[in-house]
Amino acid sequence: MNTKTSAKVMAIGLSVIAPLAQSATINLDNGTKLDIYGYAKLDLIYDVDAKMGPIVNYGAIRVDNQSGSDGHADLHVYETRLGFKTTTPKDFGNVETVVEGEFFGGGGGEWLLNHAYVKTDRILAGQTWSNFSNFIAKTPTIDFLGGVGQTVLDQQPQLRYMQGGFSAALEKPGNLGGKSKIFQEDPLGLSPTFLEEQNSYPDLTMQYKSNLASLDYGLSGVIRNVEIYNQVEDDEDSKIGYGLGLSVRNNFSETFSIQGSYVFGDGIGTYLYGNPAAVGFYDSGKSEVDTIKAHGATIGLSYNGLNNGQINVAYGMVDADYDDARSVGLDVSEEIETISSIYVNYLWADSYGINYGVEVGNHKSELADGRDGDATRIQAMVKYVF
Repeated sequence: MNTKTSAKVMAIGLSVIAPLAQSATINLDNGTKLDIYGYAKLDLIYDVDAKMGPIVNYGAIRVDNQSGSDGHADLHVYETRLGFKTTTPKDFGNVETVVEGEFFGGGGGEWLLNHAYVKTDRILAGQTWSNFSNFIAKTPTIDFLGGVGQTVLDQQPQLRYMQGGFSAALEKPGNLGGKSKIFQEDPLGLSPTFLEEQNSYPDLTMQYKSNLASLDYGLSGVIRNVEIYNQVEDDEDSKIGYGLGLSVRNNFSETFSIQGSYVFGDGIGTYLYGNPAAVGFYDSGKSEVDTIKAHGATIGLSYNGLNNGQINVAYGMVDADYDDARSVGLDVSEEIETISSIYVNYLWADSYGINYGVEVGNHKSELADGRDGDATRIQAMVKYVF
């Protein structure tokens, strides 16, 4: 891949999404090299409208006819993280291990395990970024995860095989459904406690990454089993869900890039980042489970020609399709159907290596009944990577 150009264009911005930038290295007696790395980050947030939490919560955006207080300030350090990486040379190549965490657990303030895996040149076993995800189309933002509509930004327990630009993985099922429960429709109006989500098979993800001249790209795919067990009828039903994604970045020069992505699927859940819909719903009239379609898109521009500074503009959207759920009489009127986000930021570093940034983000949410609303967030950061 055209990594030299990409690295120069994204040098400041990618520090926002936490690669190994600097580290303390310790050489152990057995030839193993231990790197200790991480960063400390302070986020300063002002929500002009509704309070949206440490990471933008689209469910908190007020829609038509909803009232609430405006103007909420917050400061937090939840994104601060610490990681340990070992590299041990073997006859067949290096064996690497990574253990890394941050403080976004429990909604913020609790230790959260990000990565814990062992890796060779062909095999990765443990927890790390889903094999469906990549950062090719990621436009740097101060907001932790940034624009909706891209490939999932989450870590998954998995067993992955890698060969050149191709990789395939078996990943933990049910973890990226999008909601804690599948939509459940009960014509009797009773609580559908007789329905149990079941995960009989792991999710299968695949990805291929390469480049054509100045264009970097990644193709992603996921196949998953969406299954419900009916305790009353002692029966189960399942559907195959899938997702596909394309991520691209064109590096026009060492200082300017345009990046974007398109992701869609049926039963894709949050393998599409920001998808407001569940992976599927249960039609109790037919005793069948069905999947929910969704798609998303992003586009971003990054300009890194201002001495030690970078300007980024990013837009993203996600739209869920509830037509099948409506057709069986499921009331989805209160469900979020479409969300979008736009970010504009300026990131820079001083002579001490401390990173700073200021950002304005506008976020929109529309419910299935047509009501909509938007909220604006102003955010700044101070960050030091070690």
